[in-house]
Amino acid sequence: MKWTLPLMVTLASLGTATAQTKIGNVTLTKPSTPAPTRAVPASTSATSTNVPAGWYEVKGRISAAAPVTLPAGSTVSVIMEDQTARGQFVRIQFKASRLSTPYQIIFSPGRLNSNHQYTLRATVTDASGKTLYQSSAVRVPTASRSVIDLTVR
Repeated sequence: MKWTLPLMVTLASLGTATAQTKIGNVTLTKPSTPAPTRAVPASTSATSTNVPAGWYEVKGRISAAAPVTLPAGSTVSVIMEDQTARGQFVRIQFKASRLSTPYQIIFSPGRLNSNHQYTLRATVTDASGKTLYQSSAVRVPTASRSVIDLTVR
């Protein structure tokens, strides 16, 4: 077999290069060292840094007794209610394909009335709006950062 100089140079350089794959005109190169990971303490999350100074955050997970795959188009609603004035204070809705799923509510404490009690509850509905799961109401603490996990039945 006769080797040409360009081929020999190419073969020699492959021995020292990192793994590469060529697809058409694009060359993919595997990094030689993994990207550094950032440690986040268990008591905080990456989203907590997005809370404006002075605002309140309530976050947690909505789960059932066991992991659940939800029907396509299911919606999770997390509702904070003012029990004293009997009205909704905050309502968030998002699509979900499974339980357990995280949620986060951020709001200005200026909207709170210190003489009122607030609760949080979750409802899961299918694409047609039929209620699949619902949690009981849980009292919201007055702390600026709260973690409330809601269990639906």
